Amino acid sequence: MKKVLIFIFFLNFSYSQKTITLDKDNSSITYGARHILTKWEGINNDIGGVIVYENTISKIAISAKLIDFNSGNSGRDLHLLEYMDLLRHPYIKFYSEKIKFFERTITFDGELEFYGKKKSLQILATAEENDNEIILKGEFQLIPSEYFTTLPRFQLIKIENLFNINFSLRFLK
Repeated sequence: MKKVLIFIFFLNFSYSQKTITLDKDNSSITYGARHILTKWEGINNDIGGVIVYENTISKIAISAKLIDFNSGNSGRDLHLLEYMDLLRHPYIKFYSEKIKFFERTITFDGELEFYGKKKSLQILATAEENDNEIILKGEFQLIPSEYFTTLPRFQLIKIENLFNINFSLRFLK
């Protein structure tokens, strides 16, 4: 009986899932926004995230503090953070456990939480995997009016209703 229990424990342990943490030093999320007078990008290099790995990715969770996005213009960043009510909604989060694989491409059907609202979102990414790491890269578009009742304004003119989001996420095995 003891041998059977040890075998079951070993078998369960061998096929168990593993949580892999995001490498913050080598990961980033960038947003691009436009206004009639200008366009800009903001980058966040301090992202949190994990994947659950069972020979392939079965779940992913990513979180980024809004305050950590830097566009190189502190006045613009402060204005956007005030508009987004940073104290009530400090994070943007994505979670998915509906993941489909097609060769080196992955589709994540998940939920994006932004400004206190949750919306379904499908994100397409490329995946590179070796013995030491998994790298996910991709882009998608975010429509701010789906989250805000009105768009932020600069010099009395609203920004365009589209953010282009690019990401490069590195997970160390």
